[in-house]
Amino acid sequence: MLRAVYDLQLQQTIRPGRVVCGMFSEGEMYIAAANMANKVIISKLPTLVTYASRIVPSKESLQVLNINQTITALAVGKFTRDSPTDLLFIGTPTELIVYDVPSNREVFRRPTTGGASSIAIGTTGRIKKTLAIVGGQSALQGFDQEGNEPLWTLTGDNVSVLCLFDINKDGQTEIVAGCDDHQIRVFRETEQIFSMSETDNVVSLAVLKDQSFVYGLSNGTVGVYEQYDRRWRVKSKSVPTALIGMDLNGNGEQEILCGWSNGKFEVRDRFTGNLMFKYQMDDPVAQVVEVHDPRANSYLLVCSTEGNVKAFAVENGAAGDSEVTFLQDVSSNEFISVDEQGESRINIFEEEDENEEATMQDRLDVRPKKGDFIMDAAYEWSTMQEDVEVIVEIEPSMNDPNYFTSSDSHRDGQKSLVPPGIQAFLRTDDVGDLKSLPNLFDKPCLKFTVRTTVSTYKIPGVIIFAEGVFAGESYYHHPPERLLSNVTQFPLSIPKNTPVEMFVTVMAGQPNRKYYFCHGQLIKIKRFAMYYQLTEQQPTQPEGYVTFKLLERTNRFLLWAADHFFLRTDHKSSTDPNKAVLSFVGLRDGEKLSLEMTGDGEVTVRTDSIDTAGDVVECIAESMSVKQLTSRAHFPKAYDTLKDVFVQVEEFQKNRQRQVADIADRGSTIRAMLMKAEETKMLEVWPEVRKCFLELGNQNKAVLGDFRVQMEAHEKLTTGLKLVSQLIDKAARLRVGSVKADLFAKCRMAVQNRDVGLLTRLMEFAGT
Repeated sequence: MLRAVYDLQLQQTIRPGRVVCGMFSEGEMYIAAANMANKVIISKLPTLVTYASRIVPSKESLQVLNINQTITALAVGKFTRDSPTDLLFIGTPTELIVYDVPSNREVFRRPTTGGASSIAIGTTGRIKKTLAIVGGQSALQGFDQEGNEPLWTLTGDNVSVLCLFDINKDGQTEIVAGCDDHQIRVFRETEQIFSMSETDNVVSLAVLKDQSFVYGLSNGTVGVYEQYDRRWRVKSKSVPTALIGMDLNGNGEQEILCGWSNGKFEVRDRFTGNLMFKYQMDDPVAQVVEVHDPRANSYLLVCSTEGNVKAFAVENGAAGDSEVTFLQDVSSNEFISVDEQGESRINIFEEEDENEEATMQDRLDVRPKKGDFIMDAAYEWSTMQEDVEVIVEIEPSMNDPNYFTSSDSHRDGQKSLVPPGIQAFLRTDDVGDLKSLPNLFDKPCLKFTVRTTVSTYKIPGVIIFAEGVFAGESYYHHPPERLLSNVTQFPLSIPKNTPVEMFVTVMAGQPNRKYYFCHGQLIKIKRFAMYYQLTEQQPTQPEGYVTFKLLERTNRFLLWAADHFFLRTDHKSSTDPNKAVLSFVGLRDGEKLSLEMTGDGEVTVRTDSIDTAGDVVECIAESMSVKQLTSRAHFPKAYDTLKDVFVQVEEFQKNRQRQVADIADRGSTIRAMLMKAEETKMLEVWPEVRKCFLELGNQNKAVLGDFRVQMEAHEKLTTGLKLVSQLIDKAARLRVGSVKADLFAKCRMAVQNRDVGLLTRLMEFAGT
């Protein structure tokens, strides 16, 4: 049971996610929050025996730390277990600051790679020391209590949130990093051991029991992973700003507590995602914190962005006989939850405002269930008559082989009747008079065909649920009534080289009927479905390539290709048994891709895209359980970009030295003019006073102009360094195992020494 205890008014505007609780003096708990003025406000928490409805701490009781930089992250923790108090860790866009609050002193501060947007305190892998692990712009860094840096690795994009726990039951703590490129990455020390792809930026992570964790995305999605498998997810129009796991009813199982940007605070079941209770705050929720107070049992703080901190005591009762006194019970309206298999459940909750918008995406409950368990993951259900079969087919379509090489005028000679941004396309087979319609399949795409085996059963609509493919994760295809047939076709495009599961619902029936039969089916689209196989090898091969050796036969390689590409021919009979060559063209941008394997196991992937090469190497390593793989990677375009970035860095350093000298000279001039202005003011020579202050105004404008130039140059430098980090990460994806981890360390030394030649050789040969 949750019991409301007190309401603490900090009277400060709090940054979302920048609220922590720690023991800053023995036996006493404190709350620390970052406000909009770049200050950390520290206040002692009242004891739970205080039943005041509203507590306003005096200004004298508040401790204020002036950081003078944007506060991007806050955390509390200890480097040693025997330490009686916690340390406060403060992240800024340039550095990590470790502060000892009781002693009012700075322990150390260290510059970080791309700032400190997230902080976690703990151990990882075989590193026994407790580290302050910092996530920044494309990098992870770990600092020990002396300020040394035993941990550094690249992540591919900005790390927005971190958590530490043993995710795979190997006895070692892993780092789970949520990144802005929609990836949840798992690291053991410096090695990335797994990644999970999501549909938007990861903004929240929290550890649960039994190798599980809960995540939140900026598009309003909240879900739970058990190890590497997603169990369920729900989606709202608001953004989840805070997530934690906590046992509220004393049954030994954690519930998920979630705070939202619209002020809503929810409790959800960890196993199903069903909404149990909710509470509406007056302001957006900034953070939800569990307080482990040595003076009492654990209790809960819900903090709003306006500095309102509500405290609730947790009183455990018998399992199944618990209540929450401050929350409203579920009674009406709908929340729709969607699990990883596409199952939709209707979860009921009470709305306080009858005019409030529906916060969840409405979806039909179409999955067959038995009790609370899914009967079959790859389900297929139908209300069709037994003699009617629904067939769904997907294949790459490229009607014009010269589409990407022809001129824009040739491609756009016939204007499409479909409005821009609309993905609905009509079928173009021989049904009715379609000669006047444009060819809507002239652009390369995946052709999605749905048909029934009985011609009288027309298809008026197809509903598709797919993650990361459509806006809103759903799409409805509805051909005009005059064109209804038992066959309908429309194109699709997959934005990334990732496997996609589509949950398709097909409506079919005879015309002029009030109801339609429905057929549901799970369609699994291959990872490299957006590549069209060419029957002949391309005359001009891409300049970029990666080559490596596999201890596998050619047949195994072809089986892998058939599992992940749409192959058009039987390669077992048409290919030399000692050599396999596959040529493709990308349906997105005409990218050329060639795969080749010789009889001695040497594999060559030819493409100008280092990203695509990394996708292929990763897929091969995962499918064939390759633990160690070294390769040679030659990508001239990527290496030329790398050299250009280093040239820009050199120019920035030179310009910066000149600008610093100019600012120093201008400062001397301004000081002299100020003295002259004061003298003329005392002498009451007003024309000279006016002249001096006009000149000071001009100097001020010049200083501001120089500052803007410096800011623009710094942004370009930051973008360039991020690009370098991403290229190193992409080169590391072409290797597997210890070679990949060693490459990070060697490339970092090359970047610090600004040795672009060494860096290029390392990326090509991995130091071998």
